[in-house]
Amino acid sequence: MICLYCKKEFEISSRNKKLCSEECKLKRERVVANEWYKKNKEKRLLKVKQYQSTIEYKYRKRIYDKEYRELNRDLLKLKDKKKREKKFYTGNRNKVLKRDNYKCVNCGSEKQLVVHHIDFQGRIIGSAKDYNMKVNNNLSNLETLCRACHIKIHLYN
Repeated sequence: MICLYCKKEFEISSRNKKLCSEECKLKRERVVANEWYKKNKEKRLLKVKQYQSTIEYKYRKRIYDKEYRELNRDLLKLKDKKKREKKFYTGNRNKVLKRDNYKCVNCGSEKQLVVHHIDFQGRIIGSAKDYNMKVNNNLSNLETLCRACHIKIHLYN
C-alpha cells in the first residue's frame, strides 16, 4: 500500500490502512485542519461579527472592561496622569516639581502637590479659545503648591 501523506510503500496493519506511521497521521491531520480553516475563514469571521453584534457579547465585554479597569486601576490612573500632564503642562510638570524639591513654595508641605499656573491661564476653555489665547507653560509661569494653598490662591485672587 502507498502512504497518502509521504507516498512511501508500506505493509497494511490493522490500525492504519492509509498512512504508514503515527507521524504521517499527525502531519496529515494538521494539513487537513489548516485547509479547513483556510476554506472556512470567511464563514468563521462572519459568525464572529454576528456574535459581536449580540447583546450577550456586549454585556460580557462590559463586564470584562469593568474587571480590567478594577484590576489595572493604578496603571490606568498613571496613563491618565501622563495624558493630562502632556495636555496641560506640555511635559513641564515633573520639571517644576523637581525644581521646587517636591515641596509647596508657600508652606513647604510635601503632600498633595499640584503645579499651579501663576497667570491663572492653565486651562483655557470656552470663549477664550475663540481669541486664540495660548496656555503659558513656561517654567517661569509654573510653581508647586500643596492642594490647600492652591485652593486659597484661587479663592482669594
